[in-house]
Amino acid sequence: MCSPTLFRISFPVLLVLGLTLAPRASAQTTTGTLAGTVSDETGAALPGVTVVIKNVDTGTTRSLTTGGSGRYRASALEPGSYEVSATLSGFQTNVRRALALTMGQEINVTQVLGVGEMSEEVIVVAEADLVDTTSSTLAQLVDQRQIRELPLNGRDFSELALTSIGVVQSPTTDRSLVRGMGTQFSVAGARPNMVSYLLDGTDVADQGGQSPGSAAGGLLGVETIREFQVITNNYGAEYGRSAGGIVSAITRSGTNAFQGGAFEFHRNAALDWRTYFDDPD
Repeated sequence: MCSPTLFRISFPVLLVLGLTLAPRASAQTTTGTLAGTVSDETGAALPGVTVVIKNVDTGTTRSLTTGGSGRYRASALEPGSYEVSATLSGFQTNVRRALALTMGQEINVTQVLGVGEMSEEVIVVAEADLVDTTSSTLAQLVDQRQIRELPLNGRDFSELALTSIGVVQSPTTDRSLVRGMGTQFSVAGARPNMVSYLLDGTDVADQGGQSPGSAAGGLLGVETIREFQVITNNYGAEYGRSAGGIVSAITRSGTNAFQGGAFEFHRNAALDWRTYFDDPD
């Protein structure tokens, strides 16, 4: 038996070891980043420029100041439509609009300020480059338009992951309490049980760490999903525990515009296409 003195010394040590070895929740990428450079018409970098980033959907803004190299970077931005304005005394105000930021994306914005009054605005309306040159991660986004308009059997949004390159359904994997009740698919040749499922950065896999789904075999909630990303290869250190792929979804949030939706789900054999074995009458 240990003496009381030894017990008082050992208990804090064990507590520290327990906290050290406990699993830590890693931050998952559910936001986007806007970064860029501001220069004059000769190409020289402009430090001290006030850059205001505005979310057009919600009206929220973030203000930054360019550094000595004329660069700025705003991370952890909610996905949505943005505009970026750059102002500096002695120069015209440059406004960049129609920047559609999605989850896990980094958009590089280049703005050139011409000599003039700050009250003079130069508005540039142009979409960002489709090729992300800031990351080597292989991923495909399923945006909110695809989620709303593509047909779904049972309103299971996870089935839209099958539209991604390198993702195929696994017909030999049964849906069960052991293997998962959700859609079974393989990412980049890996087994279905090697796929992680995240919602707003939280692990939503079932009790066995498999594909989530209801007793009917569907992952419901398509109306609440804004967009989701299927990461197939070379993902960063914020993801883990899966050798296959990552399905990361984010929920919809409110905007300044009043919006609503309604749907009806009706299934009746009388509306089905007649098969060879159906009664001709």
